[in-house]
Amino acid sequence: MTTNIDQPAGDLMLGAKTIAEFINQLFEGQPFTEKDVWNWCAYGKLPHSKHGAQIVASKTMIRQHFYATPALRRR
Repeated sequence: MTTNIDQPAGDLMLGAKTIAEFINQLFEGQPFTEKDVWNWCAYGKLPHSKHGAQIVASKTMIRQHFYATPALRRR
C-alpha cells in the first residue's frame, strides 16, 4: 500500500464507529453516534470516502471541516 504524503496511514479511519469516537474526542457535550455519522455522510455534510460498504475518513479533513464550518445539526 502506498501512502500519500498529505494523508499518512495513521490519519485514516475505517468505519462509522471509529469516526464517531474521533468526533466525540473533538467536542464536549452529548456524544455523536454512528447513525449521526451515516446521516452526515448521506447528506454530504462530512468529508468521507467509501471502501465497499464502510466509510473511510481522514482525521485531518474532519478537523478542517469542523473548524471551518458552523456546528452540524443532528437530523
